[in-house]
Amino acid sequence: MECVANLYLCAINKLIIWVLDKLWMEWI
Repeated sequence: MECVANLYLCAINKLIIWVLDKLWMEWI
């Protein structure tokens, strides 16, 4: 993923993916 253009959105995107991954692990 190209993160240079918009580091802010990239950081939010990674955070959301991390949170969803954590929740997914807890549910399953």
